[in-house]
Amino acid sequence: MNTTFRYLISAAFALILLPAPVRVAAQPAPDEASKTEEPQQANHGAAAADSQAVVKKGMRVEFSVENVGTDAPTGAPITEREYAEVRFRVTDAETGAPVSPLEPAVWITRTTGSEDLSCRERIGSYLQGMLGFQADVDLNKYFILILNNDRSISVVDPLLGVSGITQLYAMVMLEKRGEDWTRSADDKLLFVTMPEAGKVAVVDLDNFKVARNVEAGANPVRIALQPDGRYLWVGNDASGEDDGGVTVIDARAHTVAGRIATGAGHHEIAFSGDSLLAFVTNKDSGTLSVIDVQKLEKVRDLPLEASPVAVQFSPLSGAAYVASDDGALTTIDGATGEITDRLATGSGLAAFRLDPSGRWGFLAQASENRVDVLDASSGAIAHRLEVGEQPHQFTFTETYAYVRHLGTADVTLIPLAQLSLKARPGLQRIGFGSKAPGEYANPAAADAISPTGEWTAVVAANPADKYVYYYMEGMIAPMGSYTTYGRVPRAVGVVDRSVRETERGIYAAKFRVPASGDYNVAFLMDSPFIDHCFAFTAKPDARGVAEGQAGSVQLEYVAEERRVPAGGPLAVRFVLTRPGSDEPVSGLEDVVVLATRPPGTWQERQRAEPLELGLYEASITADQAGVYYVSVAVPSLGLDFTELPYITFMAVEDAPPEKEKKGS
Repeated sequence: MNTTFRYLISAAFALILLPAPVRVAAQPAPDEASKTEEPQQANHGAAAADSQAVVKKGMRVEFSVENVGTDAPTGAPITEREYAEVRFRVTDAETGAPVSPLEPAVWITRTTGSEDLSCRERIGSYLQGMLGFQADVDLNKYFILILNNDRSISVVDPLLGVSGITQLYAMVMLEKRGEDWTRSADDKLLFVTMPEAGKVAVVDLDNFKVARNVEAGANPVRIALQPDGRYLWVGNDASGEDDGGVTVIDARAHTVAGRIATGAGHHEIAFSGDSLLAFVTNKDSGTLSVIDVQKLEKVRDLPLEASPVAVQFSPLSGAAYVASDDGALTTIDGATGEITDRLATGSGLAAFRLDPSGRWGFLAQASENRVDVLDASSGAIAHRLEVGEQPHQFTFTETYAYVRHLGTADVTLIPLAQLSLKARPGLQRIGFGSKAPGEYANPAAADAISPTGEWTAVVAANPADKYVYYYMEGMIAPMGSYTTYGRVPRAVGVVDRSVRETERGIYAAKFRVPASGDYNVAFLMDSPFIDHCFAFTAKPDARGVAEGQAGSVQLEYVAEERRVPAGGPLAVRFVLTRPGSDEPVSGLEDVVVLATRPPGTWQERQRAEPLELGLYEASITADQAGVYYVSVAVPSLGLDFTELPYITFMAVEDAPPEKEKKGS
């Protein structure tokens, strides 16, 4: 993760302390210490990788952008709604040697040509987190995903929260409540099981909207992506031997590739490192099914002496491990699929998970308030550690194993580096709230603790007290918390949007181009301090967008007031224009505005009145304090409430509205 709280704060201070920037029409002129190399081609969108470079502070930063859409041929122009990749090659200006490691910050914004901001002023506005000056694509942040107790997923922007602005970035509305989730290999899609709907929701993580729902059999709970990324495996928890099993979904086509009956009860899923075998537990049947992935056929059922609660595969030992509720740990050869060992560990197991290295296995002895640590290299228990009440779940960072408990709000941290020592590892206990998570009766299958990738930090959901906590390792308590606006947070995850070093000296990130037009790419590096703005142009979709289809208009909200008095009218104003041309779309009579207020039991619909030059207006009654989500639909153009941007308002008691320059 490139962006951190400390980095952005220090960068903001650096901007404040620098001399006042000089205003220019579009981009800052090079200073005496810099030299800008103009691109070889004037039409930025015409080349597959249009290159620009600047030399500052002894560094050469070369920028390029390339169309990397799934069906885009080599050399294709940058095109709206397609994926593109920005790359920054940073080298020593004299020797040409790559410079590594670095943590550049990057923002991409569509420009109109009328902005009167220097590059430094533009970057300063981004760092301040102003609502009216947000980048179209922010390649520095991560978002926190919160799986709620209703049919929603909250998307929280932790950086905006630090700036004192609203933390809720978006809300994903599912068909039914989610239970478990996993992400695609390229981190662009989120797959969410919905047991009550019998489906898997495919969520686009670029716009945080449900792209489609895939039929996934009866009562789909667990979901896992095999290592090579080809198939998604969904466990169908059913009471019958013939009904229980797995549904296999093509991870790219999002179609069902097969259904395999394995047995009754809840299913946990693991894969061999080469993705040739899948291991599926059948809790009520007391068996483990071994499946040939290439044929999508069950090879054998292995009998277990008790109900299985977890299965994991270690590439290090080449073996699968099945934990059962009688305390037995069964080892299965990863090549033959045969049982090779059974190890008695205690009176009962509630959970089992291997650390990312595959060497250390953590067994939750819930009834004994103990965690046993398996050394997969020897097959023996290396440590028996007394922890908090009812250990229930494990999560890992680079330095610690986090043990979540049901009987206490404390989380136990086990240092991974100390596990290879004979001495007992030193444990830490950190309080994540005041109530034990077990006080909430309906925990999700998905993890309640997730690493952020930001140094060594995690976020943790405590459904009992309805907060998500942010903790940085080394602290004695969480550094802060995020409200869930009345919802119960059942699980958390993190989506990384930052620029990453793909090879030495080359920093890159993929993104979806929002619309056609000219774009400003702001680049910031803190050591040495380098700020510069590059540019590229995106062409309209060559396939064209027919009248009446989604994407035939673009919407921009005109929100002078984002905080309004509770009990009064809430004015919603917005402009509809043609994509890429800013031509107003006027006179539409079927534009509908929908307002909802969490937890979703209240809503109001109003027809928006067409005014002039594509401007529309509707009035909603903010009858009580809270957050209001406002969406727009245009049925005559085939646009529903999920296909156009939405906006949030905050209604507060006895408080005057706060003026802002611009909303979005």
